[in-house]
This record gives sequence, structure tokens and C-alpha cells, in this order.
Amino acid sequence: MKALFFKAKLYILAFPLLLIFTGAAMNQAVIAANHDKFPVMLNEHRAAKFIQNHKECFLGLVCVDVPASDDGMLDEVHCLMTPSTHLNFLADWIDLHHGMYSPGDLLLMLGDYLLDYAPLVWALLMIQLALAGQLRD
Repeated sequence: MKALFFKAKLYILAFPLLLIFTGAAMNQAVIAANHDKFPVMLNEHRAAKFIQNHKECFLGLVCVDVPASDDGMLDEVHCLMTPSTHLNFLADWIDLHHGMYSPGDLLLMLGDYLLDYAPLVWALLMIQLALAGQLRD
């Protein structure tokens, strides 16, 4: 089985899936450790701006302002990161200027990106190996 995995280059298809599953597991660990909340590292200015500009849209037609929450919740899932939140190093602390991301989010995005190209790369390698006669036992 192991020989088939490497000979057929299945690791090319498995690696993006491994990144996706690892990223999802990291995010789920944070949510589980924080009782269904996902901490976000925001300074006071960005938190106020987020809460001020946060709108709930229904069916993409009706948008209403969501009032600020006193318990640190930014929306239904995200909360402000504090010393009392858990697994903060896996929560949203990476600022890419268009959003806050967690290490799990980055793994999900990388895995999703690589998954778009992995089948093509795998197929081209299989064609190359078949033409070279290296797929036979």
C-alpha cells in the first residue's frame, strides 16, 4: 500500500487535503476550547470600527445595523481576544490588512489553492511516467 502511494504519486493529491483538514482541526480546537467562540485580536480602534460597521443582511436585500455587544462578542462566533480566552496562538491574530486570519485559516486557504492544481500536476506526472514506462511493476 505504501509503495502504491508513492509510486502513483498520490501524495500530490493528499497534501492539499492534509492542509485543509489540519487547518479545519486547528480552528475547531479554538472554538471548542473557547465554548463556541473564536477570539480575534483587535485593538480598541479596530474593534469599535468593526462593531460600528457591522451589518446583518437577510437574503442580500435588507441590511440592518447590529448593536454593539457588552460581552466582547463581535458577531455570532467571533469575540475579542483576552488573556482569559484559550489557544490564542491559533486564533485570529494575523493581520493581512483586508482581514484578520488564524494560522488554521491560512492552512485552509493554502490547501484550497493547491487543491485546484494538484489533480492537474498529478495527471501530468502520471502521463510522463506512463510514457517513460515507469508505471509497470
